[in-house]
Order: sequence, then structure tokens, then C-alpha cells
Amino acid sequence: MNIPIAEQETTISWYRTDDTVCVYTSDRTMMTRLDKLADDPGSPWTRVWTEQSYGDIISKRYTAPRNLISFRRAPLSRVLTDEQRAEAAERLKSYRELRKNQTEQGADDNSPI
Repeated sequence: MNIPIAEQETTISWYRTDDTVCVYTSDRTMMTRLDKLADDPGSPWTRVWTEQSYGDIISKRYTAPRNLISFRRAPLSRVLTDEQRAEAAERLKSYRELRKNQTEQGADDNSPI
């Protein structure tokens, strides 16, 4: 018994005073991601519960420290004038020339400029 894609969900919950989060998911893609985290020996993620129906896994629950969950704002979109675009291209060109000169002189590729 498989859950239709439109009905698959992932829920993250925690109590305000608790330092751990609980992640419940019936989304197969998210299960794969979280299984990889939970199977990593150095990872703080833990698989705590698996629900099966007729031999098929239909959902799983995981726990992790709360500080691993973060919320991000939408990426900023910049509108550049032609002049700003030309200045940026010139800066990049000079940066590339500087890096090329450093590698030709035998400097370390990972050294900061």
C-alpha cells in the first residue's frame, strides 16, 4: 500500500522547552535523505519509529537536536544597471588575471589573495 504523492507529507515539531525535534514523514524522498543522516555513525539524527502496512514502509519518525533545523529567507534578487554589470565584469577579469599570475609563479592554488 503506497501513499499517493499528493498526500505524502513531512512534519517537523518540537516543544519550546525541548532541545530535540521530531520529524515525521511519509515522503519517500525525505525518508531516503533522513535515513542517510540516521545511518551515518557521527550524525546526531536517530530513526525512532517505522510504520509498515502490508510489508511496505509508509512512514518514519526521526529525532535530532533542535539546532539542526533552520529557516531561511528567500534569496535576494538584484537588479544591476549596465554600468554596475560592467564594473563587476572588470573586477572578475582582474581577479582571474591575478590568480593566473599566481599559479604561473608557482604559488599555492589555495592561498588567499
